[in-house]
Amino acid sequence: ALVLLLGRFFCGWLCPLGVMIDGAAHVWRPPKRPDPSRWVPSAYLKVYILIAIILLALFGVNLVGLFDPITVAMRGLALAVQPYAEWLLKSSLAPLYKVPVVSWASEPVYGALKEYYFAPEQPQYEYSLLYLAILLGIFALSRIRKRYWCRYLCPLGALHAIVGRFGLWRRRVGPACDQCAGCSRICRTEAIDQKDAAIYDPRECIRCMDCEQVCPQDAIEFSFIPSTKSVKVSNRELAVTRRGLLSAIGASVVAAPFLRTTAHSRSARTELIRPPGALPEDKFLARCIRCGECMRVCPQHALQPALLQFGLEEMWTPVLVARIGYCAYNCTLCMQVCPTAALELLSQRPKQEFRIGTAYFDKDRCIPWAENTDCLVCEEVCPTSPKAIQLREEEALDDSGTKRIVKRPFIVDSKCIGCGMCETKCPVEGLSAIRVAARYETRHGGLAVGATYLDTGKQGPG
Repeated sequence: ALVLLLGRFFCGWLCPLGVMIDGAAHVWRPPKRPDPSRWVPSAYLKVYILIAIILLALFGVNLVGLFDPITVAMRGLALAVQPYAEWLLKSSLAPLYKVPVVSWASEPVYGALKEYYFAPEQPQYEYSLLYLAILLGIFALSRIRKRYWCRYLCPLGALHAIVGRFGLWRRRVGPACDQCAGCSRICRTEAIDQKDAAIYDPRECIRCMDCEQVCPQDAIEFSFIPSTKSVKVSNRELAVTRRGLLSAIGASVVAAPFLRTTAHSRSARTELIRPPGALPEDKFLARCIRCGECMRVCPQHALQPALLQFGLEEMWTPVLVARIGYCAYNCTLCMQVCPTAALELLSQRPKQEFRIGTAYFDKDRCIPWAENTDCLVCEEVCPTSPKAIQLREEEALDDSGTKRIVKRPFIVDSKCIGCGMCETKCPVEGLSAIRVAARYETRHGGLAVGATYLDTGKQGPG
């Protein structure tokens, strides 16, 4: 409704990625005048991307989070910029503690940051460099054309352009204009005609009002104009060609079944451990917008972004990687911040009973099983009551051939919630001797039951 009233104002005033692009433009200054010899895609490439996303959504494939500018910005900030900024601040402020004259000022700042901003432990995310490269790539595109992402690639920008052309908040140029072309040069989206400043394209105009500010004659104003008769609008048509439209439709129809039937997602299924409160997988994928907020707030950094190991549709979705961190027993933060209810909010008690997976032992690596030496770490850290990891005294031979009693651990499947603390704390170097798999997992509104496993040296899948 606001787009119908104000036009494409969101791109100029509210879009976080647009703000970041404009900020980066002060460092990587875009060309004042576009190079006509440099190839650029059609301004309506973003419309084809929008059509493909909508068609894939009709087939049940949600790729909105891969291209939505809000989630692109949030994901990049949460998983790339914030960890680096936190490390930089800690590295800069910590040494100042030893400087007597400076510490009285730096310590209150460091204390406030530690209480309200810093994570309990330094955030570490898989593929963080990839996220940073994506952001920098989007910024660098503006060196070719101003707001390149917004003009050629952004599907949300395409939607706002289609609807915003009817917006009532319009630009009008008065007779005082002397055609200095200053407004055309400063326009962030090159929506103003270079030869006649009164002509502009309302589909590409983001209502930033920069042109109004720089006009030396005060000839430009933005106001509610119910009719386009009093303004000059570009006569460029919506150049969505029949070939382009059919290509977008054909690509979507062909891609949809492949995205839903990848071999990756089936073979790696046991490693696909979702956060607590997750809906059944098809509903979860339909709702998750890949914003990264659940990963950002996880105090143990157990939630990590998936890449392509489970398939393209699962890309950037949250997966618990227990070797990096565990799901804290009393924590519900990921469910609290989820903006789309892909993670249903559970109170603390139901969350503590919510099974995101089940642990299993690799007896070839487990110290009590492989080396006949006591190790009680996993049993000690297990947070459930009664404990899901129990010890059983068994007779074994040590290296000298002498019989001795060894306390060997085993899993009580019905008690294990798959929090992963045992895997995180396992002292075995490299691959943990106890690992969590997505079997017997609970999903909000359904139960996914995994297979049982024979005792063939490993307790569990593997």
